[in-house]
Amino acid sequence: MSTTHGVAGSADLKPSLRWERTLQQIQQDLLLWVLLVLIMQAQRLVLLVVFSTQWSQESGVPQFLDVAWLGLRYDISIAMYLVLPCVLASSMCLFGSAPWMASFIRSIWSPCVVIAVLLIGTIDAVFFAEFHEQFNHFALGAMQGYLGPVIETAWSEYPLGWLSIAFLLAVVVVAWGLRRLLKLNWLCRPWMLRVSSRPLIRIVMIVLCIVGSVFAIRGGFGRRPIQAKDSAATSDIELNKVVPNAITSLRYAIQQHLRLLSADGLQAHLQGEHIVDAAAEWSGLAEPSSIDDVTRQVTRGPKIGRPQHIFLIIMEGADSWAMEPGFRSLHISDQLVDLARRGLR
Repeated sequence: MSTTHGVAGSADLKPSLRWERTLQQIQQDLLLWVLLVLIMQAQRLVLLVVFSTQWSQESGVPQFLDVAWLGLRYDISIAMYLVLPCVLASSMCLFGSAPWMASFIRSIWSPCVVIAVLLIGTIDAVFFAEFHEQFNHFALGAMQGYLGPVIETAWSEYPLGWLSIAFLLAVVVVAWGLRRLLKLNWLCRPWMLRVSSRPLIRIVMIVLCIVGSVFAIRGGFGRRPIQAKDSAATSDIELNKVVPNAITSLRYAIQQHLRLLSADGLQAHLQGEHIVDAAAEWSGLAEPSSIDDVTRQVTRGPKIGRPQHIFLIIMEGADSWAMEPGFRSLHISDQLVDLARRGLR
C-alpha cells in the first residue's frame, strides 16, 4: 500500500513541479525584458542630454517626459521581440520539457541580445552626432560604396577608441549584472505557489502572460502596432527624432532601403502618381509623350570652337552632395573635385 501511495503522490506532484519550473523560467525572461527596456531608455536619455543644444528652446521637461513615455512603447515592443525565443522555450516547461533547455537557450541568447542592443545604440549615437539623424536608408546606402571613407572620417573626428573602451566596460558591467539579475527569485515564492495551486488561477495567469506578450509586441492596445509615423511626441521635429530607439530606427532603415532597391522604390518618390505625370509637373510641359521630352536639353552650341573630345563622367549611385563643402570631410569625391578644379590636360 505504501508503494501505491507513493506512485499516486508522485503523479499528483508532477503538474505542480512543472508549474513551479515554468514560473522559475518565466521570471528570468521577464527580468531580461525589463533590463532591455531600461537599456534602451538609458540610451534615449543619453541622446537627450548630449544633443540638448539641438532641441527647440521651447522644449523642456514636459516634452522630454513625452518623448520618454512614447519611446517606452517602442522599447517594450523591441524588447519583447528579443526575449520571445526565451519565452517560447520557457513555455515548453508546461508540457514536461526539461528546464535545462530553456536555461541553456537563455544563457546563450541573453548576453548576445544585450551586447547587440548596447553596440547598436553606441553606433547610433555616433551616427546622430554626424548626421543629426538616427539610422536611415542613406546610412545603408553609404555602407555599400563608402564604408571605408566613412569609418576613416569617424575615426578621425570622434574618440572611437575611448568609446570602444567605454562600450567594453559597459558590456562587462551589464554581463555581470545580468548573471546576478537572472538569479533573483522574486516570483516563484511559496505564497505564489500556494495561490496558484488552483487550476483556475493558473489558467488566469497563463492568459495574462499571453495578453501581456501581445501588448508588448504591439507596443500598446491600439488599433494597430506602433509604427515609425507614431513618433510625433512633441511639436519639436528635431526632438521627435530620438523617440524611436536605435533598433527600431535600424529596422525601418533596412525596410526602406530594401524597398528603394526594389521595383516598388520608385513609388516611394512618386507617391502614387505615374512617372510621366510627375515628370510633366516637374518640367512644366503640358503633355510630354515620354520622359525623354522632359529631360531633353538643346543648346545653341558652345561659344568656343568645337572641342575634339567630349568626356561624360557618370557616378553610379552618387549625387552632387558629395562635392559640397559641407561633406568634403567624408573624402568621398576627392578625385572628382580635383578633376573639376584642374580640368583635363
